[in-house]
Amino acid sequence: MPGSGKSDDRRLGFKVSQEVVVVAISLALFVVFSATLNNFVSQGNIIAILKNVSILGTLAVGMGSVVVGRGIDLTMVAVMVVGIAFSIWISSWGIDFTLAVICGAVLVAAIGLFTGVMVAIAEVPPIFATLAIASSVYGSGRIVFASDVLYAPPDIAWLKFVGNGSVLGIPMSVVIFGAVAALMGLFLRKTRFGRLVYATGDNPNAARTTGLPT
Repeated sequence: MPGSGKSDDRRLGFKVSQEVVVVAISLALFVVFSATLNNFVSQGNIIAILKNVSILGTLAVGMGSVVVGRGIDLTMVAVMVVGIAFSIWISSWGIDFTLAVICGAVLVAAIGLFTGVMVAIAEVPPIFATLAIASSVYGSGRIVFASDVLYAPPDIAWLKFVGNGSVLGIPMSVVIFGAVAALMGLFLRKTRFGRLVYATGDNPNAARTTGLPT
């Protein structure tokens, strides 16, 4: 019968959602690659793939939280690159590298706060605000640092561990990605603020009508 798709899903105890579709496509691709590419399912290759995507995956967690709230953020890559470069740049002045990384994190947070004010308070459409800010941040970084390549100090033990260390054979970057994804999932699903983000993303007009701070 027309329009009975949802009721059929309920009778089967299975709900089709965007998450389910994405997981299904990923599993299908994994099966195809496993069958057609030599050594694709080897332990070394799987770990290498996870390590290569862990940085982008960590960024995607942040982007995902923005998209859930019906927004978009095009500044992420530019802010990441400039934040790291800023930390390395000021560490070359003799500042302790750990302190330099904290300063870089403060810079990144300040840029994010400014972007949020432009979108939420000034009501500039997110795609225009974040695109303009990304270009400004990246261009300013190129001017200030005056170099395309900056090298971190070679003797920072914790930095080596984050970049090349492992826990139970799993690269540390993958562990960090998994931890960040798990924490963000708990934050969005189990906290009041997270539920507000979901409500705003699902239907901002309804959320505003019910008194939620959209």
